[in-house]
Parts: sequence; C-alpha cells; structure tokens
Amino acid sequence: MNIINRMLAALMLVSLPLAAGAVPGAQLDEQVNQLDQIVNLDKAQKREIQKILEEASVKTEELQTEMQQLKQALGAEIVPNYNERAIRKNAKKLGEVSGEMTAESALLQARIQDALTEKQRNILMERALKAQNMQQQVQ
Repeated sequence: MNIINRMLAALMLVSLPLAAGAVPGAQLDEQVNQLDQIVNLDKAQKREIQKILEEASVKTEELQTEMQQLKQALGAEIVPNYNERAIRKNAKKLGEVSGEMTAESALLQARIQDALTEKQRNILMERALKAQNMQQQVQ
C-alpha cells in the first residue's frame, strides 16, 4: 500500500461520518475528541479541525439536500409517456452533484491532513494499517 493510500485510509477514520451525511455539532466535537485521543492535538489544531469539520458539514448538508431533490425529480419522471430529456437532465445534474460530494470529501481529508504534523499523520497511518490488517484477518 503506497503512502498516499495509507494517508487516505487514516483520514477516512476521521471523516467518514461526514461522507454519510451532515453531522450535528456535538458529533463534530466528538470527532475532534476522537482524533485528539489518537494524535494528541494542540488547542490551535482542535479549533482548526473543528472549523474544517463545521464548514464541510454545512457544504455536505447542502449537497445532500440537492441530491435528494434531484432523486425525487428523477423518480417523478419515471412514468408512461416519459420525458427523456428531463430524465437525462436530472440524471446528469445528479452525477455532477455526486462528483461535488466526492470532491468535498477529498478536500476535507486534505485539509485535516494539512492541519496535522508529520508525526501525527504517521500515528494515523499506523492506526489505519492496524485497522486494515484486523479487517483482512476477519475476512
């Protein structure tokens, strides 16, 4: 596993809840606390990461709302005498919004990585590798 994949896996431990949906403030605090327990964040890092997570949560919530509306619009077009142009338009827009959600997830991971020291990133990598090894043993 190359270093980039390991870093992504490590940061996924922190950011996965955001990919699943908007995370309320208390859960954002919990994410920061969990990361702090793993890598011992300083106060400035805690504030920075909290801000990163809050901004990502807002953007993610907006994108999820848009995706849900597009899915509903697409579903409403599945009728006899369907409008192919409308179906394709909604499907294309849904794909674009999904791509934006993926970009936001990657940016979140990069921003968190940027807020950590090299030592902290290494600790996260080790944790991710252990988790991956445990998962492979279970399979």
